[in-house]
Amino acid sequence: MLWPNETGFGFTPAGNPVRYGLTGSADIIGLKHPGGRFVAIELKTGNARLSPAQQSFRAMVLREGGLYIEARSVADVEQL
Repeated sequence: MLWPNETGFGFTPAGNPVRYGLTGSADIIGLKHPGGRFVAIELKTGNARLSPAQQSFRAMVLREGGLYIEARSVADVEQL
């Protein structure tokens, strides 16, 4: 079970700035069955690298027993 996990910055209809999502969190999050293990998938293209905030999120997920995938293709995800 996976869900898109959008983060960013925008404006309300009244023009007020608003941030949404957890900075550094992965693009896709979910649960792996059986057992409900947390899954985080960060999508990258080309030579793009993880930002410091993304590196911190990855470290937290791994420290707590979750699965973190830095994916540049479908094959990267299937491999794990």
